[in-house]
Amino acid sequence: MRSVGGLHALARALDEFRKLDAEIPPQQMLTFLWVCISPPGITMKELCERVGIAQSAMSRTVAQLGKYGS
Repeated sequence: MRSVGGLHALARALDEFRKLDAEIPPQQMLTFLWVCISPPGITMKELCERVGIAQSAMSRTVAQLGKYGS
């Protein structure tokens, strides 16, 4: 069952996020994953479309993700 394998991979990824921050919002996890799997130079507009949020919310999300790199 291919979908079960995908769910296991998702569960492992979520566990890794929880190690970083036990309360990280799903929106931040999804944004991070899209940035990782997208070609270099993805725009905020493209991220907004893929994650399904407004640009103002994406700006806040990216700013919050920046705290993990500091």
